[in-house]
Amino acid sequence: MRVDNWSDVVCPWCYVGKRRFEAALAEFPHRDGVEVHWRSFELDPRAPRLRDGNHIEHLATKYVIPRTQAEAMDAQITEAAGAVGVDLRLDLARSGNTFDAHRLLHLAADHNLADQVKERLLKGYFTDGEPIGDPATLARLAVEAGLPAAEVDDVLAGDRYADAVPLWRRLRKLIGDAWIDAELFADNPPHFLGRWQKKDPNNVWVTYTEGLVKAILTNENIKFDTEVLAKKLKSKTDFVSTLAEMESAR
Repeated sequence: MRVDNWSDVVCPWCYVGKRRFEAALAEFPHRDGVEVHWRSFELDPRAPRLRDGNHIEHLATKYVIPRTQAEAMDAQITEAAGAVGVDLRLDLARSGNTFDAHRLLHLAADHNLADQVKERLLKGYFTDGEPIGDPATLARLAVEAGLPAAEVDDVLAGDRYADAVPLWRRLRKLIGDAWIDAELFADNPPHFLGRWQKKDPNNVWVTYTEGLVKAILTNENIKFDTEVLAKKLKSKTDFVSTLAEMESAR
């Protein structure tokens, strides 16, 4: 059995989800036959290498919500993380662009160290307060997780694995000011999880998805069977599965 996990290293619910998945897998009688593949998903590909400012203020701006609600969201995910053994220190989080982190994860996969590197990056960002977009920090964390320093430096100095996330970047370019919530893949409460939305709080998921689908179907630079895709886009689950298939086929 193959499991493809689409997540970002700055997504707290992804960290919690990883622990929940690991717990479920540990109880699965055929766990030795399960292959887990970490796939690249950037919450914000336009993020600067290092993001300045207060975490709560950024969260409130991103989700267009009051500061008090952002604080409540932090409290909720911190509690959920603690329940699965994750020490979440969002007050220490130093956010930034995760493109290089994803490239190192692909290097890690080639060395059969994807889970170790993923874990080190998650802990580094969410518990240790490491600046996730800083190349020197990424290099240190990757080497600590077991990757050869020379190859890590080579990846960070060039464009190796740069094609690991092209589909999502193209889709984001098509939809302009929109962002994609990683928890689109889960059936979580719709107030801020499990949906597509623009920064306009009045925009609903269905309208947004229709606009995105139209952009995909009319973009000549994205090649796929539009008839098959149209038949599959019946629900949120089908929509996500189809995008995953498009990525896997490239």
